[in-house]
Amino acid sequence: MMLKRQSSKCNLVSLNGYTAGYLRRRGDLTGTWKCRYFVFQNGRLSCRKSDKDDAKLQWEDIVLDARPSQGSSNGLVVTLASGRVLQLSARSEEHAMQWSEVFAEHLVHSKRVFKNPATGCKTTQPEQQPALTSCKMHTPLWLNSTVCLR
Repeated sequence: MMLKRQSSKCNLVSLNGYTAGYLRRRGDLTGTWKCRYFVFQNGRLSCRKSDKDDAKLQWEDIVLDARPSQGSSNGLVVTLASGRVLQLSARSEEHAMQWSEVFAEHLVHSKRVFKNPATGCKTTQPEQQPALTSCKMHTPLWLNSTVCLR
């Protein structure tokens, strides 16, 4: 009896705050879905075209929010510190749940909400990080800083 080798694009690795695997991402400009390799570690999500060691890093950003997609049981909507909102789709509902749990666990344990009484600006801030945010610009001044939620 011959066993079929499972494609590496089906695998999802999750261990001690490190999660990696393939997800389909909807393109910003064309709206086409492309399969990409994502790694989530220490609050940062990175994207490469494949899981090969020499695959070029396309981008890396801090995850501010992640939630299930309204229209799909396998879908996720992820908001990044840069302001980008990613539409992602997992291979299965089980993989989507695993990604959701990893994001949720990190966000619950690493974020706090602060309100500046002088400005009324609410910010999320990773624990033990300095707050460097401009509420007028609504953008982070430093990648590990805060983002105005007003």
